[in-house]
Amino acid sequence: MPDTTSTKETAVVVDLAAGRWLLGVGVGAVAAAVGLYLAIPSKNPLEPVKAGLAAVVAGGGVLTCVVWVAARRRLIVGETRVMLVSWRTRKIVGHIPFDAIEGVRFHHGEEDDFFHNPGVSISLHPRRGPDTFWPWLLAEDTEVVIKNRFAKTPASLRKLLRTRWQEHVRRQEAARRPPGGWSSDADMVG
Repeated sequence: MPDTTSTKETAVVVDLAAGRWLLGVGVGAVAAAVGLYLAIPSKNPLEPVKAGLAAVVAGGGVLTCVVWVAARRRLIVGETRVMLVSWRTRKIVGHIPFDAIEGVRFHHGEEDDFFHNPGVSISLHPRRGPDTFWPWLLAEDTEVVIKNRFAKTPASLRKLLRTRWQEHVRRQEAARRPPGGWSSDADMVG
């Protein structure tokens, strides 16, 4: 029997933006396929090859989107952690406790991205525990990027994550202070 711990905390569940994302990727894949079809010079022997390449590009884009939608992942932002859960398999795919976070900021995309690809960047402490894991997060990585694939915009998701993380930090600091507003002995001079 696996060792499980249940906790009660309020959380915000952010679903995958399936319809919007599927439409965007589908239109983008078709546009890329048409662009590829038109970019290759037209010669009769190459016409089937050109059409095949266009179909592969369109199919690959749509297939990527279908895989994400089929996984039905949800982002859960709690009071002490952020989790990525596969709703279909009911398993936690990613887990970041707020104690492992150094900062939350807006991610403008990578330098080599052709299109603007916004998201939310979570900076992690270099020394984090085994309870911090995320898809494609390697042991030496200190940043997790949540891409724009969810129902909330990256700006509102960043605000939600940052607010919850800062509230957690304030609660932790208040718990370490001695009760009654008195300074601890270590703070007194003399």
